[in-house]
Amino acid sequence: MKKGVLMLLGAVLLPSAAALAQSTTDFPGTIPDNIRFRFGGIYANWNTDVTFSTPSNPGEEINFTDLIGKPHKFTFRGEGFWNFAGRSFLDFGYISFGTKNEQTITRDFHFGGVTYKAGADVTAETFSRFAYAAYRYGIVKNPSFQLGLSLGISYVTMRADMTASAGVVGPGGVPIVGTTVKEAQIQAPIPLLGIEAEGQIAEKLSGGIRFRAFGATIHPYSGNAEEVLGHVDYFFIPNFGLGGAYEWTHLSLKKTTDSKTIQFNYRYNGPRVYVIVTF
Repeated sequence: MKKGVLMLLGAVLLPSAAALAQSTTDFPGTIPDNIRFRFGGIYANWNTDVTFSTPSNPGEEINFTDLIGKPHKFTFRGEGFWNFAGRSFLDFGYISFGTKNEQTITRDFHFGGVTYKAGADVTAETFSRFAYAAYRYGIVKNPSFQLGLSLGISYVTMRADMTASAGVVGPGGVPIVGTTVKEAQIQAPIPLLGIEAEGQIAEKLSGGIRFRAFGATIHPYSGNAEEVLGHVDYFFIPNFGLGGAYEWTHLSLKKTTDSKTIQFNYRYNGPRVYVIVTF
Protein backbone atom coordinates (compact mmCIF):
# COMPACT_ATOMS: atom_id res chain seq x y z
CA MET A 1 0.00 0.00 0.00
CA LYS A 2 2.71 2.45 1.03
CA LYS A 3 4.77 1.47 -2.00
CA GLY A 4 1.79 2.13 -4.27
CA VAL A 5 1.21 5.55 -2.68
CA LEU A 6 4.88 6.47 -3.08
CA MET A 7 4.83 5.39 -6.72
CA LEU A 8 1.69 7.48 -7.29
CA LEU A 9 3.23 10.52 -5.59
CA GLY A 10 6.36 10.07 -7.65
CA ALA A 11 4.36 9.88 -10.85
CA VAL A 12 2.63 13.16 -9.95
CA LEU A 13 5.47 15.13 -8.36
CA LEU A 14 8.41 14.28 -10.59
CA PRO A 15 6.89 15.70 -13.79
CA SER A 16 5.77 18.76 -11.80
CA ALA A 17 9.27 19.26 -10.43
CA ALA A 18 10.74 18.88 -13.89
CA ALA A 19 8.27 21.43 -15.27
CA LEU A 20 9.11 23.84 -12.44
CA ALA A 21 12.81 23.44 -13.07
CA GLN A 22 12.24 24.16 -16.74
CA SER A 23 10.04 27.15 -15.91
CA THR A 24 12.87 28.84 -14.03
CA THR A 25 15.35 28.57 -16.93
CA ASP A 26 15.57 28.48 -20.70
CA PHE A 27 14.00 31.53 -22.34
CA PRO A 28 14.08 31.95 -25.22
CA GLY A 29 14.59 28.31 -26.13
CA THR A 30 17.68 27.10 -24.30
CA ILE A 31 18.91 30.50 -23.03
CA PRO A 32 19.12 30.60 -19.20
CA ASP A 33 17.09 33.31 -17.48
CA ASN A 34 17.34 32.86 -13.73
CA ILE A 35 19.21 36.19 -13.46
CA ARG A 36 19.39 38.66 -16.32
CA PHE A 37 21.04 42.09 -16.63
CA ARG A 38 20.74 44.64 -19.43
CA PHE A 39 23.48 47.29 -19.36
CA GLY A 40 23.61 50.07 -21.94
CA GLY A 41 22.55 53.56 -22.80
CA ILE A 42 19.61 55.53 -24.15
CA TYR A 43 19.69 58.46 -26.54
CA ALA A 44 16.75 60.32 -25.10
CA ASN A 45 14.65 63.23 -26.22
CA TRP A 46 13.66 64.79 -22.89
CA ASN A 47 11.34 67.57 -21.80
CA THR A 48 10.89 69.08 -18.31
CA ASP A 49 8.27 71.67 -17.45
CA VAL A 50 8.57 72.98 -13.89
CA THR A 51 6.34 75.25 -11.78
CA PHE A 52 7.60 76.63 -8.45
CA SER A 53 5.06 78.90 -6.73
CA THR A 54 4.83 80.64 -3.37
CA PRO A 55 1.86 82.51 -1.86
CA SER A 56 3.56 85.86 -2.51
CA ASN A 57 4.73 85.07 -6.05
CA PRO A 58 2.67 82.58 -8.07
CA GLY A 59 4.98 80.76 -10.43
CA GLU A 60 4.54 79.87 -14.08
CA GLU A 61 5.31 76.70 -15.97
CA ILE A 62 8.90 76.96 -17.22
CA ASN A 63 10.22 74.72 -19.96
CA PHE A 64 13.73 73.93 -18.71
CA THR A 65 14.51 72.00 -21.88
CA ASP A 66 14.17 75.18 -23.94
CA LEU A 67 15.95 77.21 -21.27
CA ILE A 68 18.93 74.86 -21.18
CA GLY A 69 18.86 74.28 -24.94
CA LYS A 70 19.86 70.60 -24.83
CA PRO A 71 16.82 68.54 -25.79
CA HIS A 72 18.78 65.33 -26.37
CA LYS A 73 20.84 63.37 -23.89
CA PHE A 74 22.75 60.07 -23.96
CA THR A 75 22.82 58.44 -20.56
CA PHE A 76 23.31 55.10 -18.82
CA ARG A 77 20.28 52.83 -18.60
CA GLY A 78 20.33 49.56 -16.69
CA GLU A 79 17.74 47.00 -15.68
CA GLY A 80 17.25 43.31 -15.03
CA PHE A 81 15.41 40.64 -13.09
CA TRP A 82 15.90 37.70 -10.76
CA ASN A 83 13.64 34.70 -11.23
CA PHE A 84 13.94 33.59 -7.61
CA ALA A 85 11.10 31.05 -7.34
CA GLY A 86 9.05 29.40 -10.05
CA ARG A 87 6.88 32.11 -11.57
CA SER A 88 8.11 34.83 -9.18
CA PHE A 89 10.44 37.57 -10.42
CA LEU A 90 12.17 40.54 -8.80
CA ASP A 91 12.52 43.31 -11.40
CA PHE A 92 14.89 46.26 -11.00
CA GLY A 93 16.10 49.23 -13.03
CA TYR A 94 17.93 52.56 -12.91
CA ILE A 95 18.27 55.68 -15.05
CA SER A 96 19.36 59.27 -14.38
CA PHE A 97 19.73 62.51 -16.35
CA GLY A 98 21.71 65.66 -15.62
CA THR A 99 21.75 68.86 -17.73
CA LYS A 100 23.13 72.35 -17.19
CA ASN A 101 23.59 75.54 -19.20
CA GLU A 102 24.04 79.31 -18.78
CA GLN A 103 22.34 81.90 -20.94
CA THR A 104 20.93 85.41 -20.97
CA ILE A 105 17.16 85.15 -20.60
CA THR A 106 14.91 87.21 -22.87
CA ARG A 107 11.83 87.39 -20.65
CA ASP A 108 10.93 87.42 -16.94
CA PHE A 109 10.66 84.12 -15.07
CA HIS A 110 8.72 83.76 -11.82
CA PHE A 111 10.33 80.89 -9.94
CA GLY A 112 10.67 80.08 -6.25
CA GLY A 113 9.13 83.29 -4.88
CA VAL A 114 11.38 85.63 -6.89
CA THR A 115 11.48 87.03 -10.43
CA TYR A 116 14.45 86.53 -12.74
CA LYS A 117 14.33 89.60 -15.01
CA ALA A 118 14.87 89.66 -18.76
CA GLY A 119 18.54 90.35 -19.50
CA ALA A 120 19.86 88.42 -16.46
CA ASP A 121 22.54 85.78 -16.94
CA VAL A 122 20.91 82.64 -15.56
CA THR A 123 22.37 79.19 -14.97
CA ALA A 124 19.66 76.54 -15.30
CA GLU A 125 20.24 72.97 -14.17
CA THR A 126 18.09 69.84 -13.95
CA PHE A 127 18.64 66.42 -12.45
CA SER A 128 16.39 63.37 -12.45
CA ARG A 129 16.83 59.84 -11.15
CA PHE A 130 14.53 56.82 -11.25
CA ALA A 131 15.33 53.66 -9.25
CA TYR A 132 12.80 50.86 -9.72
CA ALA A 133 12.03 47.56 -7.98
CA ALA A 134 8.99 45.32 -8.37
CA TYR A 135 7.54 41.87 -7.83
CA ARG A 136 6.34 40.22 -11.04
CA TYR A 137 4.26 37.07 -11.32
CA GLY A 138 4.45 35.00 -14.50
CA ILE A 139 0.90 34.11 -15.54
CA VAL A 140 2.36 32.28 -18.54
CA LYS A 141 5.94 31.04 -18.40
CA ASN A 142 7.47 28.57 -20.85
CA PRO A 143 10.51 28.43 -23.18
CA SER A 144 8.71 30.25 -26.01
CA PHE A 145 6.43 32.80 -24.32
CA GLN A 146 6.13 34.71 -21.05
CA LEU A 147 3.37 36.96 -19.73
CA GLY A 148 3.49 38.59 -16.30
CA LEU A 149 1.88 41.19 -14.05
CA SER A 150 3.95 43.38 -11.74
CA LEU A 151 3.54 45.67 -8.75
CA GLY A 152 6.49 47.87 -7.89
CA ILE A 153 7.83 51.23 -6.77
CA SER A 154 9.91 53.75 -8.64
CA TYR A 155 11.73 56.05 -6.23
CA VAL A 156 11.88 59.37 -8.06
CA THR A 157 14.20 62.33 -7.54
CA MET A 158 13.60 65.41 -9.69
CA ARG A 159 15.35 68.75 -9.27
CA ALA A 160 15.47 72.03 -11.20
CA ASP A 161 17.68 74.99 -10.21
CA MET A 162 17.91 78.60 -11.38
CA THR A 163 20.93 80.71 -10.37
CA ALA A 164 21.76 84.35 -11.11
CA SER A 165 24.16 86.92 -9.62
CA ALA A 166 22.14 89.97 -10.74
CA GLY A 167 18.80 90.83 -12.25
CA VAL A 168 16.64 89.14 -9.62
CA VAL A 169 13.88 90.87 -7.65
CA GLY A 170 11.97 89.66 -4.62
CA PRO A 171 8.39 90.33 -3.46
CA GLY A 172 7.38 93.93 -4.05
CA GLY A 173 9.98 94.34 -6.80
CA VAL A 174 12.91 94.84 -4.39
CA PRO A 175 16.23 93.93 -6.11
CA ILE A 176 18.16 91.08 -4.48
CA VAL A 177 21.86 91.75 -3.93
CA GLY A 178 24.27 88.84 -4.44
CA THR A 179 23.78 85.40 -5.92
CA THR A 180 20.26 83.97 -5.91
CA VAL A 181 19.70 80.22 -6.11
CA LYS A 182 16.22 78.72 -6.19
CA GLU A 183 15.76 74.97 -6.23
CA ALA A 184 12.61 72.99 -6.92
CA GLN A 185 12.90 69.38 -5.83
CA ILE A 186 10.59 66.43 -5.33
CA GLN A 187 11.61 63.04 -3.95
CA ALA A 188 8.88 60.44 -3.65
CA PRO A 189 8.09 56.75 -4.17
CA ILE A 190 5.72 56.19 -7.10
CA PRO A 191 3.80 52.87 -7.15
CA LEU A 192 3.50 51.27 -10.59
CA LEU A 193 1.30 48.49 -11.94
CA GLY A 194 2.64 46.72 -14.99
CA ILE A 195 2.10 44.06 -17.62
CA GLU A 196 4.89 42.50 -19.65
CA ALA A 197 4.91 40.01 -22.52
CA GLU A 198 7.84 38.45 -24.38
CA GLY A 199 7.98 35.74 -27.01
CA GLN A 200 10.56 33.77 -28.96
CA ILE A 201 10.87 35.03 -32.54
CA ALA A 202 13.52 32.57 -33.68
CA GLU A 203 16.35 30.54 -32.19
CA LYS A 204 18.22 32.79 -29.71
CA LEU A 205 15.99 35.75 -30.66
CA SER A 206 13.12 37.20 -28.63
CA GLY A 207 10.97 40.31 -28.62
CA GLY A 208 8.72 41.87 -26.02
CA ILE A 209 6.64 44.80 -24.83
CA ARG A 210 6.04 46.33 -21.39
CA PHE A 211 3.55 48.82 -19.99
CA ARG A 212 3.54 50.36 -16.50
CA ALA A 213 1.27 53.09 -15.10
CA PHE A 214 -0.28 54.55 -11.97
CA GLY A 215 -2.06 57.65 -10.71
CA ALA A 216 -2.80 58.71 -7.14
CA THR A 217 -3.21 61.58 -4.69
CA ILE A 218 -1.56 61.11 -1.30
CA HIS A 219 -1.13 64.45 0.49
CA PRO A 220 1.03 66.42 -0.15
CA TYR A 221 1.67 64.58 -3.44
CA SER A 222 -0.47 63.99 -6.52
CA GLY A 223 0.36 62.76 -9.98
CA ASN A 224 0.44 60.04 -12.57
CA ALA A 225 3.03 58.03 -14.47
CA GLU A 226 3.11 55.96 -17.68
CA GLU A 227 5.87 53.91 -19.26
CA VAL A 228 5.89 51.93 -22.54
CA LEU A 229 8.80 49.86 -23.86
CA GLY A 230 9.36 47.52 -26.80
CA HIS A 231 12.56 45.49 -27.24
CA VAL A 232 14.32 42.80 -29.27
CA ASP A 233 17.12 40.63 -27.79
CA TYR A 234 19.60 38.36 -29.58
CA PHE A 235 21.80 35.86 -27.72
CA PHE A 236 24.93 35.02 -29.69
CA ILE A 237 26.13 32.61 -26.97
CA PRO A 238 24.05 31.15 -24.08
CA ASN A 239 25.06 33.72 -21.43
CA PHE A 240 25.57 36.87 -23.48
CA GLY A 241 23.61 38.86 -26.00
CA LEU A 242 22.81 42.24 -27.50
CA GLY A 243 19.52 44.09 -27.47
CA GLY A 244 17.75 47.14 -28.74
CA ALA A 245 14.67 48.92 -27.43
CA TYR A 246 12.57 52.03 -27.70
CA GLU A 247 10.99 53.45 -24.57
CA TRP A 248 8.67 56.32 -23.67
CA THR A 249 8.14 57.58 -20.12
CA HIS A 250 5.93 60.37 -18.79
CA LEU A 251 5.63 61.54 -15.21
CA SER A 252 3.54 64.37 -13.78
CA LEU A 253 4.16 64.96 -10.07
CA LYS A 254 3.01 67.78 -7.78
CA LYS A 255 3.82 68.62 -4.17
CA THR A 256 1.68 71.18 -2.35
CA THR A 257 2.39 72.64 1.11
CA ASP A 258 1.38 75.86 2.88
CA SER A 259 4.62 77.58 1.86
CA LYS A 260 5.07 76.41 -1.75
CA THR A 261 3.79 74.38 -4.67
CA ILE A 262 6.19 72.47 -6.92
CA GLN A 263 5.12 70.60 -10.03
CA PHE A 264 7.15 68.64 -12.58
CA ASN A 265 5.79 67.52 -15.93
CA TYR A 266 8.53 65.24 -17.20
CA ARG A 267 8.94 63.14 -20.31
CA TYR A 268 11.71 61.26 -22.08
CA ASN A 269 11.70 58.89 -25.02
CA GLY A 270 14.23 57.39 -27.36
CA PRO A 271 16.14 54.32 -28.58
CA ARG A 272 18.49 52.34 -26.39
CA VAL A 273 21.06 49.61 -26.95
CA TYR A 274 22.45 47.24 -24.35
CA VAL A 275 24.53 44.19 -23.54
CA ILE A 276 22.73 41.24 -21.96
CA VAL A 277 24.27 39.02 -19.30
CA THR A 278 22.12 36.07 -18.24
CA PHE A 279 22.56 33.04 -15.98
